[in-house]
Amino acid sequence: MTDRSDLTAADSLAPNSGRRKLLAYGLYFIALCVIAGVIALAFGVYATNEAQMARQFNRQQLILAKEAAAGIENFTGAIENNLFYMARRLARNPDNYGVIHDYNWQLLQDKLLYLLYLGPDGRLLDYHPHSLGLRLGEDYSHTEHYQSLKQRETTLPVPYISNVHKSKAQRETIVIAMPVYAPDARLGEGGEFRGLLSAAVDLEKMLDLFLSSIKSGKSGYAWLLDNNGNLLYHPHHREMIGNNIFADNRECKSCHINFELEREIIASEKAGTVISRFPNSFETRLIAYCPIKIGSRFWLVAVEAPYAEVTSLLKKSFREILSLIALAVI
Repeated sequence: MTDRSDLTAADSLAPNSGRRKLLAYGLYFIALCVIAGVIALAFGVYATNEAQMARQFNRQQLILAKEAAAGIENFTGAIENNLFYMARRLARNPDNYGVIHDYNWQLLQDKLLYLLYLGPDGRLLDYHPHSLGLRLGEDYSHTEHYQSLKQRETTLPVPYISNVHKSKAQRETIVIAMPVYAPDARLGEGGEFRGLLSAAVDLEKMLDLFLSSIKSGKSGYAWLLDNNGNLLYHPHHREMIGNNIFADNRECKSCHINFELEREIIASEKAGTVISRFPNSFETRLIAYCPIKIGSRFWLVAVEAPYAEVTSLLKKSFREILSLIALAVI
């Protein structure tokens, strides 16, 4: 027969057991909330650091783009300056063009494919290097740069800068042409048109000098467009050089669905950075870009790198932190 006192003791223990279970569940819930909070905080810190790292990396890429732009501008600017002073000397001493031409070729030969001196009628008066074997007196009046300078209303010594084209040696070039005007005290800036100097810049040599050495991260690189959308330089797609992003080109579409981003960058005509997801591969890339002033034209140099590559070290650290959190939870 059960003692009444034992029943009373059992009844008193039941509420205590229920309270202990409730307390245990409460502690479990608090622990889970703390763990969830720690994990959420870790994800938040990671996202913030990742965004900061991407922005910082893009700022560094922008420095590379600006340095490349400044180098190309200085390179072409040095040619323009030499042609300007050569044109002034030729205007004052037209009969001494042989000596003047020889001297300037020695200054510019490491930058140019050739240097021509055309008379007022567009006929060849002198050229360098002499190994070209050109014929003196040959008519160049049909060329675009001659027609452009000859028909100018102004007599200011402003150079003509051509689009990119292939030379007779099948090399990518641009032509920088400087007009030669006879001195005219009445007009101040110049008088009668006396011809022009035509310098062909070896584009491949110039761009390799300033762009091929750019390495952003492990696989980042630089590329170059002109303001008309023509691809001038790309280290991984040299077969695409000369293609136009505004044209419906099947070769370009094989690796790009569209070029909306590039078109927006060209239209901006200013330096900047962007983080963009490429529609062809759904790969996010960091891009920094800067315009290059070439006479009255401009080009656009861009430096880009994969987003995942830049943030890979941070992701590795984050995975290690999550592993430690998991161990702490266990």
